[in-house]
Amino acid sequence: MFSEITRNELRSLGGKIAKGLNDEGLKWLKSFTSKVEANAPKNAITQKNYQGLNWWNLGFDVIDNNYSNNYYATKKAWQSVGASIKPEHSKKGIQVFYWGQMAKKVEDKKTGEEKSKNFRFLKVSWVYNSNQVDLTNSTWKQPEPKKIVNQVNDNDKIENFIKNQMGLNLQFSNDARCFYNVSLDYISMSNKFNFEPTKNGTSATLEYYSTLLHELSHWSGHEKRLNRFEKNKKYFNNDAQLEYALEELIAEISSNILCCKFDIQKTINKNSLAYLKSWISRLKNDELFLIKALTQSGQAVNFLKENLKNPVALNPNKPVKAIKTA
Repeated sequence: MFSEITRNELRSLGGKIAKGLNDEGLKWLKSFTSKVEANAPKNAITQKNYQGLNWWNLGFDVIDNNYSNNYYATKKAWQSVGASIKPEHSKKGIQVFYWGQMAKKVEDKKTGEEKSKNFRFLKVSWVYNSNQVDLTNSTWKQPEPKKIVNQVNDNDKIENFIKNQMGLNLQFSNDARCFYNVSLDYISMSNKFNFEPTKNGTSATLEYYSTLLHELSHWSGHEKRLNRFEKNKKYFNNDAQLEYALEELIAEISSNILCCKFDIQKTINKNSLAYLKSWISRLKNDELFLIKALTQSGQAVNFLKENLKNPVALNPNKPVKAIKTA
């Protein structure tokens, strides 16, 4: 059971989110998440980002109190680095939530025997922002902000190809996630400076553009375009796992074809190969599914090549043939 203090904290959080959405809708949500992601709440000692409810709760705390940074820790953790909570802030901490687990003896209804069963429960800790802490004698130093370096080399051909897609709603944020939102029909991409070379040697440039073209391939499947999602839903009799596996194969194959066309890779890159293998295994190695994936990825590529406001965008160095209209 939650304590009344915890209930009030959760009610307050829910109320703030509801008010923002009621007042400004998705505009508020986008503004809030951008602000928080730009300065995501972190544990001052471990440097790990807070997640879930804590991301929201501490995000509001930083904004509402106009704190100069986003670092939090418990009283005990601050004391471990020689810091202390300022007297005027001793009762102004904020709760963070996490799941605990405990074992209980329960009776097996079938056998009547007693057995151990694990139960999850919500635990609470109080944390304090570093602005609420006296750091005079502390060994803790606020980490230097990570230097932002854009390692992605712009590819004019792909940039023009994307810019000239008719009906495309492409948004950028500091969120590390990249995704296509089917219901709202938009692509969300992480900013270029968030992309780095991978350990297996894939460049930041290829990572960025292959991801963007992957999401663009998903975008091509919308009901206003190829209507691929609805067709495959019927084909798989509403088996969501198989639908998803096929769609990921289509998007990744399409992305690789386009990357090769735009000459930023010569063959399927190692990351994609592992990714493709994982989804192929989920399709139970059914050759018909693979044929379907290859066919529909080709359709996606062809659609994207034809869905251009300006044909020059695909081949900027190739002259456009005049079309006789009379």
